[in-house]
Amino acid sequence: MPKKTDSVAGKRYGTVRSANSLTVEVVWIGKPPVSRELLAVEDDPKTLLEVRSFNELSHAVCIVVAGNARIVRGTRVVATDTTITVPVGVAAMGRLFNAMGEPIDGKGAVAVKERRSIYASPP
Repeated sequence: MPKKTDSVAGKRYGTVRSANSLTVEVVWIGKPPVSRELLAVEDDPKTLLEVRSFNELSHAVCIVVAGNARIVRGTRVVATDTTITVPVGVAAMGRLFNAMGEPIDGKGAVAVKERRSIYASPP
């Protein structure tokens, strides 16, 4: 069943109000994102922002965690309904990952069945 959204074309979205280095303030349309949720730049989905807090105007204050798209006032971002995840399981043991859970040790992709949020409680 699709999620109910308050936006256009079934996506929850916001618009960048200001960007200063790695900090981005987003004005949200409809249901706001939750803290720690990832937001993707609409024109470059590999550029991701993480919601860190909300200011006194209820704007989402985010940090850039991946990608290198030029983020300027008016850039549109879309909610991903997820947080940063990393692979878990035996295949991930001894491997080296970046902050987004992507392998960076030159040994190729990791064949795991599960990924977990970095904010999940330990097992």
